[in-house]
Amino acid sequence: MKLFFSITAAFLVTWVGSVNSLYFLSWLLYRDSIAEPGNLEGLSLLILFVFASPIIFITLSFLFYKNMERLRTKGVVLGGVIGFYITNLIDLIVVRMYVQEFVVLPFIILGFLFINRPPIRNFATGISAGLAVGFIAAYHIIVIVRWLDNTLVASFYSLSLYGSLSYGEMLLNNFIITVGLVAGIVIDRHLQKRK
Repeated sequence: MKLFFSITAAFLVTWVGSVNSLYFLSWLLYRDSIAEPGNLEGLSLLILFVFASPIIFITLSFLFYKNMERLRTKGVVLGGVIGFYITNLIDLIVVRMYVQEFVVLPFIILGFLFINRPPIRNFATGISAGLAVGFIAAYHIIVIVRWLDNTLVASFYSLSLYGSLSYGEMLLNNFIITVGLVAGIVIDRHLQKRK
């Protein structure tokens, strides 16, 4: 479980930090420029992101694994997955958000700060594992649904399937993630009672 938390925390921090940094830098550097067809504005930032992300991810995974308690890895994971869950719910109610990472970042910080509170600490493992498994299961189920109705090709070339979800697919996605959340809490409570 320690390896799971360290890898998940490193992924969340790398993704949120890198995407936010790349988005902000590209906005800052290229907001007043007039791009014409064939211009490669932002390519250097993209190349930096592609090469820096694995290095940052591996370094953070190692740091979170070695310093699990001091870096409050469970809090980072808990805040990150709750933040992604909240953005999914917001996407269902409001028009799609294009800067979701700016919503997730405060939840990561809150999870880091409040993980030492006893009620939160008791449920951190179940909530984090349940939401993470729910996100992975929802993604794969939507891929299977799209494959069955022959619409997978249109979204398969993008890095994220979530950019083109219909309202029904968003409902299915949130339902599966919520089931994962509830299952994680129930299983975690059952395991705590057995101890």
